[in-house]
Amino acid sequence: SPPPGPQKDVGAVEGHTSALLAGGPSSLRKLSPPSQGCSAFSFSVVHLGSRLPRPDFSHVCPDAWLGFQGKCYYFSETESNWTISQESCEALGASLAPISTVDELVFIKRYKGEANRWFGLRKEEDGWWWSDGTAFDNRFEVWGGGRCAYLNQERISSSLCHTKKHWLCSRPDNYVLWKQKTYPA
Repeated sequence: SPPPGPQKDVGAVEGHTSALLAGGPSSLRKLSPPSQGCSAFSFSVVHLGSRLPRPDFSHVCPDAWLGFQGKCYYFSETESNWTISQESCEALGASLAPISTVDELVFIKRYKGEANRWFGLRKEEDGWWWSDGTAFDNRFEVWGGGRCAYLNQERISSSLCHTKKHWLCSRPDNYVLWKQKTYPA
């Protein structure tokens, strides 16, 4: 009768094989019986689409951030100029918030408080640009003659970039980052 060790190992491999096969895009590439003179099972696993372990998504946004439609938002408690505000957002792994939809604008206005807030829109020589590098499509009217946009109580306005205001950062939420395979390790 064979020693109990290898049989126990084969049972463990079979259990792991079942778990791997149930794991979605992971697939078993090779499962071969023991070769002559060898008493251990050998196998290798190929990941189709390189899958990261699924993090706990009970909190898709960091503490003190609000989540909405796949993004996390941070509403500052301090004031700074537009450039320092952007640098502060970058230090948090985010950027001054670009606003993609009317729904997003409504959400931000609901939670922004009384303060005027910088967000990620700035006027360059060739027009308005979002902090993520995309061109502004004029879906919102920007009031005022400044180069940096902010939200006040009624609308999107602009002023000189060196004035101090509260600011608003955004970044993709943890689930979106995980799906993009950029979730922080």
